[in-house]
Amino acid sequence: MVSDFKQPKLKSGETFPSVFVRNHWEIKEKKREAADKILKIVNAAWHEGRWSGSEQEYRSEVSILERTISTLTTDIIVLHTSYYEICGRVMDYYKTPQGARRALFTKRDKKTQYRFRADVLKAYNAFNDEGAVWCVISRKHLYPHSVKAAQIVRYNVGEVTAAHLFGPPDSRDGHLMGAKNAVPIHEYYEKLFDDGGLVIVPDTEAGPNCWKTQWLYGEKEKRPGGGDLLPSGRELHNRPLKFKNDFRPAARYLYFAYCMNLLRRQRHEAPGWWKGKGRLNAETNSLWGTPGGYMRTSTLRMLARRVGHSEEDEALAFSGESAADIAGGKERADSVHSDIASQASMKSLIPWHWRKDFGDLEVATDEEDEDEDEDEDEDEDEDEDEDEEEEEEEEEEEEEEEEEDEAYYTD
Repeated sequence: MVSDFKQPKLKSGETFPSVFVRNHWEIKEKKREAADKILKIVNAAWHEGRWSGSEQEYRSEVSILERTISTLTTDIIVLHTSYYEICGRVMDYYKTPQGARRALFTKRDKKTQYRFRADVLKAYNAFNDEGAVWCVISRKHLYPHSVKAAQIVRYNVGEVTAAHLFGPPDSRDGHLMGAKNAVPIHEYYEKLFDDGGLVIVPDTEAGPNCWKTQWLYGEKEKRPGGGDLLPSGRELHNRPLKFKNDFRPAARYLYFAYCMNLLRRQRHEAPGWWKGKGRLNAETNSLWGTPGGYMRTSTLRMLARRVGHSEEDEALAFSGESAADIAGGKERADSVHSDIASQASMKSLIPWHWRKDFGDLEVATDEEDEDEDEDEDEDEDEDEDEDEEEEEEEEEEEEEEEEEDEAYYTD
């Protein structure tokens, strides 16, 4: 009996492990491309009135597709960024790296988070004499625990991708952990930013280096959780920010966050939604100026294709590029870094008012989470000492926060 197996053709200088890994990621890219196409078809059918099912069925189908795309994107990033390591594993073990995605996004340690918040609040002169902390959106001094040093470009984007997007950092702390990559805001507003419903744009009418918020959802739509004392919903549209000193967030980070939020919304809206009134139309473009002054436009174009599901002509318009600009670009690098940037935002790609029904979009599937849990159980003994140290650090931080809050009320 003749076997149907065909030996893969090796390119010049390639070994079997390298062609094995290359074929593996090409298959995953084709699967992701297919899932993306289905998602576009489903969204188009809904917006054009051709969807035969209910709204609940439409949302459920979109959520399933987003989960599939998220998992495939994670695998593709790992295969791109850890190519040589994985080839070595294939050579040694002759198997695919099932647990590779666990190392994709690393967590900040507690001490680093605490220092970052302290640096940001100090830079913005956010504390008053009573220990309350200033929120630049509500324009009030608030309970210390409730005000966050909200990162503009997410930590999970990674410093390497941030350098590709923005160029060399100005701060010794890098792009992501520098104080200019954060604003002191109430936790309610931080959640709105994470959900893509609130953005910060230049307030040119007020003058240079002035900023205001814009509400991206509907006029009557209001996100619960703000309480009676915090402005919310349309009260946040064109609301000027108020700072306590001359320190300001970096415009390039705010521009990136603005574009990502628009693209996340565009993903499930009718084609061309981003050009609408109050978004990235001619008026808004004049507020921001030239995109190339803030970040690499070729990667922005790739993000428009990948996150916003834009066609090439719309992606060019979104990024401010022309067809001539594409020639000679770093297509491979832009592809990898746009994957990483989009995956860092992938958990929020489903609109917030859908997630009350379906829950947050997770990066890994349930079965993969179970596999990871089994691996973590095997490593428990090795991590026990580290866990005890983390618990001690958390207790120390809690004591410091309690003292801070106590001072706020007693003073």
